[in-house]
Amino acid sequence: MLVLDAFGGTSISSDSYEEISNHDIVLDDGRAARFCYVYEQMNCKPEGRMTIGVSFKFTDGSIFKHAFKYAWRVRPVSIVREAMLKAGFAKVCLFVDWNDESGAYRHGTDPFDLEEWSKMCEEEEYKSCYIVAYV
Repeated sequence: MLVLDAFGGTSISSDSYEEISNHDIVLDDGRAARFCYVYEQMNCKPEGRMTIGVSFKFTDGSIFKHAFKYAWRVRPVSIVREAMLKAGFAKVCLFVDWNDESGAYRHGTDPFDLEEWSKMCEEEEYKSCYIVAYV
């Protein structure tokens, strides 16, 4: 089995900066500390390339800028699915995350239709999913 994390939507073609979440931790010396996970999407190109940066902001004002930085080639899920099938996987399924009526984030547990995924990505700013390939 191979599992890929994927995302789509209208926002993938533009630069963005988002402070995702705050985390409270206890340091080795027992002091409490807090940091914020920062996601940055940069250098988005029409041919499907982008750079993703992950930074950490701390309560003392310091920042660990681009602790992780990745260069991506963005491909449609349909192309990834086709490549996985050509590579010998017997079955490829898509599991989509969504927000329910209350706004709570939910993880998909049933395979999702590829055409419906494509439609959602054309209409919504951001969608995430998992592509699961079975031998």
